[in-house]
Formats: sequence, C-alpha cells, structure tokens
Amino acid sequence: MPLSETTRTFWDKVVIAHGLRRWYQRRGELRQEGQRVSRHYYDLHCLMQSETGRAALANLDLGADCVRHAAMFFDRPDYYLASAVPGTFAIEPATKMVDALARDYANTTAMIFGADPALMISWRRRGRSRRA
Repeated sequence: MPLSETTRTFWDKVVIAHGLRRWYQRRGELRQEGQRVSRHYYDLHCLMQSETGRAALANLDLGADCVRHAAMFFDRPDYYLASAVPGTFAIEPATKMVDALARDYANTTAMIFGADPALMISWRRRGRSRRA
C-alpha cells in the first residue's frame, strides 16, 4: 500500500478513536455496544509505532482533510468532530472505557498479526496511575 494511503488510514483511525471517545463521554457507553471497536485502537497503535505514523503526524493538513471528510459523511453530534483538531484530539480511551474495550479486544485477537501489543494492559496501568 502506498505511503500516502496508509498515512490517510492513520488519520482516519485518529478521527474514529476521537469519535469513539467523545461518544462515550456524551452517552456513557461504547458505540455499537463495544463490539469490534477495539480494532481501531489496535490499528492506531500499530501505525503509531511505524514510519507511516511518524510521516502522518507531520502532515496536519491531511489530518484536517480526514476530519472534514468524516464531518461531511459520518458526523453525529456525539462524535463532536468540531473538537477534532491538533491539540484537542481525544484518542486515548477514558478510564471507564477500558474494561469494555478489553472484552472486545479479547474477542478480536484472531485479527491480530504478530505479537499482541497488550494495549489493554498499558491502558489499565495508566488508568490506575491516574486514580492513585
């Protein structure tokens, strides 16, 4: 896949994660009852560890274009895409989202290639340290 397409995928995943977090903040529940949602966080985690992610982060115009596209075709008030701008993206799951995401993640591990990055473990650790 050409780098330009994968950098767009990176930003699409950022926008999706932002929308999922804002949805949760407004409704107190995961979108789609939390089914097949954690895969977006897995994809974003993998992309952030790659050269693609680093290249994408340097292209804020592409990020803004992905937000505009999402706002035209997928916008819902609960996604609060107006706040999806550099410095205000909400991509890390809220602490209360993690248990439901972990259940979904466990159900989707067949889609994971290579070593499991243990995303849920790191989110739980961060959540515990914030509560401490």
